[in-house]
Parts: sequence; C-alpha cells; structure tokens
Amino acid sequence: MKKTTRALIWAAAMLGIAVLAAMGAIERDTATTMLIVLPVVAITNLLGGGCTRPAHGGAK
Repeated sequence: MKKTTRALIWAAAMLGIAVLAAMGAIERDTATTMLIVLPVVAITNLLGGGCTRPAHGGAK
C-alpha cells in the first residue's frame, strides 16, 4: 500500500474520532487522548521502513 493511501486512512481515522467526539459518542477526554496519540502512531507507521533486523533463529 502506498504511503499516500496509508496517510489518508490515518487522517480519516482522526477525523472520525473528532466527529464522534463532537456528536458526543466518545467522551471528550478520550477523544483528546486519542487525537494526541494517533498522530504519533501514524508518523511512526508512515516513516517506518519495516524491520531491518535480519531474521534469526533456525538451525546453525
């Protein structure tokens, strides 16, 4: 999946939380916390290049 698509999905999730909080479906404190944490998780997800550690285990 392209980074642009993943970024749009993260943005939609954040907007969804904001809308649900505005409608009262989510408590304001919960929504505030989620809107602080989600961008950090999104940036980590978007900038992460995947695991760079070589596979380990198995017979030697």
